Amino acid sequence: MFKEHHDLFRNEVHQATGSYVIWKSLQNCPANDIALLNAMNVTPTSWIFIRHSMMLSLIMTLGRIFGTDGDSLSIDDLIKSCIIDIDVFSKSSLRDRKLQQSGEAEWLDSYIDNAYEPIEKDFQMLKSEIIGNYTEMYISHLGIIYLHIQIKFISTKLMNCGKLLKLETWKNY
Repeated sequence: MFKEHHDLFRNEVHQATGSYVIWKSLQNCPANDIALLNAMNVTPTSWIFIRHSMMLSLIMTLGRIFGTDGDSLSIDDLIKSCIIDIDVFSKSSLRDRKLQQSGEAEWLDSYIDNAYEPIEKDFQMLKSEIIGNYTEMYISHLGIIYLHIQIKFISTKLMNCGKLLKLETWKNY
């Protein structure tokens, strides 16, 4: 169970990381590269939509990663699978993995002796830490992001109204 959850979760983390890196690059790189800025200004609306899509993809992926509603594979599910398959984290399992990766090595015995073998309580504490930080960081930032989007939408509408008002005022003279 852990292996399957880990693989699926890794894909979600990859999606979030990719979305963030692309969004951040589209946000910052044109400021330092005039040729790139000029190229992007040929079709600026497309780049605005792509950048916005990356932000939404990041937000949605983080929601899946940290959500606890049961509709997606989340960090909560991954930690539950760690508890169910806790033997994956035993010293003997670690030894087996290291032997498969590098064969018998002189450092292996001391490495295994010094390795920490987690217990269920470790995963439960980790879960409460992650969920607490998720609530504090992600939910509060999500509200700010949506507020920013709404303000941009409203200000665009107001600017359009202003243009119409100027146009109507001009027609009267």
